[in-house]
Amino acid sequence: MFDSIKNKLFRRKENLSKDQIDALNKKAQQLSPVQEYDLIDLYKMGFVKAFALGQSITHVKAELINISDRDIRIKINPGTYFVSGGNHQNMVVRNHRKITLPANTTDNILVAASCINADRPIPTQQDKFHGLDRVPDKLQRFLDHASHLDPMVVQAGVWAITDRYSENDIRSHLVNQDQFGTRGSAISRGQIEEARRVLNDLNIPHRL
Repeated sequence: MFDSIKNKLFRRKENLSKDQIDALNKKAQQLSPVQEYDLIDLYKMGFVKAFALGQSITHVKAELINISDRDIRIKINPGTYFVSGGNHQNMVVRNHRKITLPANTTDNILVAASCINADRPIPTQQDKFHGLDRVPDKLQRFLDHASHLDPMVVQAGVWAITDRYSENDIRSHLVNQDQFGTRGSAISRGQIEEARRVLNDLNIPHRL
């Protein structure tokens, strides 16, 4: 899949006129070699392309492509989300991450992320993401304060904001099955309580 993405990118770059390529690289010269830039800003300015494949409810496998001729230092912040290329959930980054992406190169990284649309299916390894965006302020504040917490705590808080889920909604929506076939909630009451505490501390309305 990623080879296909690269081929599409190279074809797109080849379709740019020389003037367009020169303009992109001229703009890239304004980037500081020591400053760290937000991934979303770089994406919107056209320096970096972003794609991903689903992995699970807690991660995506991302491919970041620097199409400029300048090395770039990148910050990947909580609140950045990978845009679903289908009917599956968008996935939002929940931990801070820093990388350096050399000129005209690609980096594949595993990114800690949470689902942000409970009414859609959880992404699988066949599900693709194209592009980036930033979540609204309320969810951004929660993620900034919860980035160090257990992934299931973050997931509970995210769905409480994006889908107005209650504790019962969350515990019945996300279930797992042990080796004996016994089914139970994948999110504990303690994890729900921790998410509730953060939301209350931030004065974010919720139904947990």
